[in-house]
Amino acid sequence: MSDSDKAVAVCLGTILTDEPWRDFGFSRRPVYGAFFQRFRSKWRVKLEQTVLQQMFCALIAGYVVSGKASKESIDVSLVKYMSARGVATTAFGFSSQEECVRCLKSSIEEFVSSPPRQWSSVLSAHIRPDLLPDKKLAALIRLGCIQFGDIASSLILRLRNGADEV
Repeated sequence: MSDSDKAVAVCLGTILTDEPWRDFGFSRRPVYGAFFQRFRSKWRVKLEQTVLQQMFCALIAGYVVSGKASKESIDVSLVKYMSARGVATTAFGFSSQEECVRCLKSSIEEFVSSPPRQWSSVLSAHIRPDLLPDKKLAALIRLGCIQFGDIASSLILRLRNGADEV
């Protein structure tokens, strides 16, 4: 398994736990089957998918900026992992694997090209908490962007100092 494959696997594993979701004000990671998704608010489902996407991209960017994985090797690993059944379309909410890989690469590049201290702003620009109809949740998401942005940018230092994972 290459370093970039390990990075993608670790980042996917991390965002599928409850802890990072708590940063965004959720009590746990949202888990709903396809049947129940039809009965949930579309804006809520889209929010959860966007938060998932952006957490993943910020963590992956930490690996790239720290030098633990190259952007090119991450691109190859993204194609591999996003081709797994349902990952791109169900979990990440894209219409196809190609759209998923293209959008994730673009978001990762945006994080990589931004100073880490601005990653919370990048998260907020993608998640758009100001547009949420639930104002209490919007405030929690805004705070979550700040907290998770700080966590993701601190990952760079931990990785540079020898840590292998998030």
